Amino acid sequence: MVGKRVQDLVFHEDRARTMAAVTDIVAGQPKPHFENRYVRKDGRLVHIMWSARWSETDQLRVAVARDITALKHAEAMQAALYAIAKAAHTAEDEAALHARVQAILAPLALVPATDADSELARYAAAEIAAATERLRAQRQLQHMARHDPLTGLPNRALFHDRLDSALARARREQAQFAVLYIDLDEFKQVNDSLGHAVGDALLQEVAQRLTACVRESDTVGRIGGDEFLVLLNSVHAPEQILHVAEKIRCSVAQPCVLSGHRVSVAASIGIACYPAQGEDGQLLIQRADEAMYAAKKAGGNRVMLA
Repeated sequence: MVGKRVQDLVFHEDRARTMAAVTDIVAGQPKPHFENRYVRKDGRLVHIMWSARWSETDQLRVAVARDITALKHAEAMQAALYAIAKAAHTAEDEAALHARVQAILAPLALVPATDADSELARYAAAEIAAATERLRAQRQLQHMARHDPLTGLPNRALFHDRLDSALARARREQAQFAVLYIDLDEFKQVNDSLGHAVGDALLQEVAQRLTACVRESDTVGRIGGDEFLVLLNSVHAPEQILHVAEKIRCSVAQPCVLSGHRVSVAASIGIACYPAQGEDGQLLIQRADEAMYAAKKAGGNRVMLA
């Protein structure tokens, strides 16, 4: 300490405030509850509460210092516990939760470690684990509410949401998109002859084939039974739509082996385009459905444009 000024021992963030307090004290303004921090030789911080005044008789500063590091640490721990609990119950995802907890714990590294630190770390870990499980359960419930349990495809509700978004984007950008209504031909015979287990496996296989035929920006949904809807975003010409529809028809028609049985089905596909066949989502689905029935009445295994 020899050769150092007292203010050199004050934590750098508190120096200006401390020197201002000294000036006030010399000017006759007592400081009965002034707090600042000092840096120990090992780099740790000490929180000090000063009660200081100016002595006219002795012409010097008279002060009593009290080490309140433990108190400040306890207050910080209590605040951290509350903040972690709040973060755990309000976080929308794990990444945001971990970032928030790290931000809460970071300032505590500036004060001496105590046994309470270990307790806080255990508490934080427990809260993070509970919140992670809660978020996982929420995601699972949200997925179940918006996806078909058999195929994992978007269900009717989610498909309509995607369709509404496509409508808004197309109106804003004056773009085009298409809705494909797909119904499997003779699917009932598969169920009746080979059983529902094979029928379910066939629907799962068809779902995978449909997904493989479109882009990630498109949506394939199952709306019930053996009926599927496909939303083709940002298409530029009828030829492009017909190409994708024909690709789907050919893919579905490829035989597959399920539970030791060779299974073959076909697809009747109806197409409605925005804005040519309608400017409303429900109307587009209706027009695509009507075109699908026309394809089925014409013998099935074909594509019809509304």
